This record gives sequence, structure tokens and C-alpha cells, in this order.
Amino acid sequence: KSAGERIVPEEIERVLDAIRYPADGQAPDIVCLQEFTPGLDIAVEFKLGGYDVVAAIPRDDSRGVAMLRRQDSDLELIEWQELQWLPGETDRPTLAADFRVAGQPETRLTVLSLHTKRPASPAKSEMQQREFAAAAQWCADLLALPEENQYLLVLGDFNATPWSVDTRRFLQRSGLLHTGGTLNTSSTYPSRLPWPLRVPIDLAAVSPNLAVSESTVGPHAGSDHRPLTVEISLLSPGEHQSN
Repeated sequence: KSAGERIVPEEIERVLDAIRYPADGQAPDIVCLQEFTPGLDIAVEFKLGGYDVVAAIPRDDSRGVAMLRRQDSDLELIEWQELQWLPGETDRPTLAADFRVAGQPETRLTVLSLHTKRPASPAKSEMQQREFAAAAQWCADLLALPEENQYLLVLGDFNATPWSVDTRRFLQRSGLLHTGGTLNTSSTYPSRLPWPLRVPIDLAAVSPNLAVSESTVGPHAGSDHRPLTVEISLLSPGEHQSN
């Protein structure tokens, strides 16, 4: 089970409480935090009991990112890496981490925390499209590997809705499937507004060999985006879900 959240520094305690006490009562195995700023890494590490920091790249701007793992999770960390989609043009870091399921050493679940540029101008929109293209190629290359037990979960602030051309093109190029959800149950931003005034731009996508049993959006919890939680299970080798 994975959850994504963006952090507003002045409301860090509410964000931490949302992780400690999720609305459905089930603490996520993996937590992806975006817009992760300096000082918050210390707060997370020392105030959030029960979780280990897989990786943290705090930034003074909106590009920081972190990933946490619940200490009693069946997911065991193999390794993590920092990715740069457009080196030399933008230094926005992206985290990818590989996990294996306890007792299943042959499995490899990769979790990618994706945060693309906000398309606030034609130039920024063009850069976002190239970020999506680079991320989609990375995902497609990973899924093209011969390993039968490679699974992939991508989640984060796409800064695009599920029905946008950019998101649909990303899914088509990457080979991933959107986790779904209706408009009133998947809208995340701005978090303080009621659902008719929010839009779903925090999304999750999975490889076809992952089954999604639930995809939910939590209540406002101190961030300007509501947390997205996805519950997944691994299908048997050769078994795939359809779009």
C-alpha cells in the first residue's frame, strides 16, 4: 500500500498525523512526499515513529522529494536511485526505489515518485511534455526487461488530469495503467475546496501485472494537495490486468 502527499511546512504535524492515522486505519507500506523542504527531513525522521527514510532530497523550492517505508512492512528495500529527466535543463530530482516482498526474493517492485513541471506557460508546458516523455521511456525500458517478476508503481503530482492528452500519452508510451477512480473520489487539488472545485492531478499508474484493489483520496490534512492512497497486489507471473 502506497500513499503520496505534498508537505506545507507550517502544517507539518497535520501531515505527519495523516500518515500515522490514515482515514482508512491502514498505515501505508510506502509513503512518497513531494515539495519536501530542508528541516522537514529531520521532523519526519525524528517525529514519525514506525517509518524509515528510504531517501530524502530536501529543496528550498517546490522540487524536494522523499520516500518512507513502514518498518514492519513486508516490503524490503533493495536499492534506490535519483533520476534526472532533463539534465542540464532542470535539476528536479525524481526518486525510484526497488523493493522485494519478504519471502519472495525473486520479486522486484519499483516505486517511482513522479512530479512533473506545472504547465503555467507554453514553455513550461513544453518542458512538462518532455519530462513525461523521458519518464515514459524509462518505465517502458524497465518493463521491457526479461524478468517476469518486475512490477512498477508510479505515483505523485502529475500536474495533469487523467483525461489530459499528456497523461494519456504517458500511459500509452509507458505501458502503464491508470488506477482509476471517479471525479468526486479522486480529486486532490486544492485540498481545502469541496470536490466539485478540485481537480485530480495527483495520480497513480501501475504495470499490468499489478492489481489495484483500492484507490482513494484522503481528507485535507495540512497540505495543499489531499493524499492519494493506492492498495495493490502482485499478480502471478504471466497474469495481467487489462485497461
